[in-house]
Amino acid sequence: MNKGYIYILVNPSLQGMPVRIERSDRQPRRTEPDHVSGDMPYVAYDTAVSDSDRAEAVIRNKLKSYRHQKDENRKIWVMIPFRKAVSLIDEVAEQIDKVESYRKAVQVEPDNPSIHNNLGCSYDKLDNHSNAIEAFKKAIRLDPENAIIYNNLGCNYGKLGLYRKAIDAFKEAIRIQPDFVKAYFDLGFSYSQLGFYQQAIDAFQEALRIHPDIAQIHYHMGYAYSQLGQAHKALSSLKKAIRINPDYVPAHYSLGLKYLSDNNKKGAIDQCRELKRLNREKARELFTRIYRQYGKNMSSA
Repeated sequence: MNKGYIYILVNPSLQGMPVRIERSDRQPRRTEPDHVSGDMPYVAYDTAVSDSDRAEAVIRNKLKSYRHQKDENRKIWVMIPFRKAVSLIDEVAEQIDKVESYRKAVQVEPDNPSIHNNLGCSYDKLDNHSNAIEAFKKAIRLDPENAIIYNNLGCNYGKLGLYRKAIDAFKEAIRIQPDFVKAYFDLGFSYSQLGFYQQAIDAFQEALRIHPDIAQIHYHMGYAYSQLGQAHKALSSLKKAIRINPDYVPAHYSLGLKYLSDNNKKGAIDQCRELKRLNREKARELFTRIYRQYGKNMSSA
């Protein structure tokens, strides 16, 4: 392991003040906000890590989903809120430390299923899903009637795209704990990823029978209904998701697309307005699609 520091560079010269996350063997000098000089990038945060190479690799992987832009020197900057960037590097540093602690604990207590499970959870948070699976399997051998560990195993199979194995694990979790809402949801999601939409709906309905007010489940059930061509039920599920959580961005976006496919211009524009309040990037995406369909005729909505 290579001890070092992970730090955040902020670039005030680019729109939105994007960041870069870098590593160093030595602690970088931070620039206090009162001493920021013009448009020059500056170090705004740093943290010590026990394995800086590993931390940098994990963080770069997690940043792939964020929008990027290049500066005049072709360096890449990431559009992630500063506080979120701080939380990300702190979380990665913490989980790397935990992995080392749990690996040492396993040597002392090799028959303790909780330690193996905790090790698997830390590997999971570091996107090391293969190692997480091995840790969860060891935990299950020691505690074969633990629904939570089976569900953890299933989630990591799913993150590797091994949905059939994930389904088997979720079914075991449900066998052990028949009222396990998350296991039903994860089972439904896995079926949906494989294109088994009716089985997905059946699992989501079981979850909602136990806990009817989870917006995320209604949203995913709406997607499954739409894939089966059951438009009315899809629309109803998306609306229920929004009634439960009026700020649920994916449901507003999907409802806007549904209205668009139904040629309901007013409904699509209403969802675009809601998204403008919640998430301007998704609002722009939906607006672009509405404009492509209606062009300058949008104003008549």
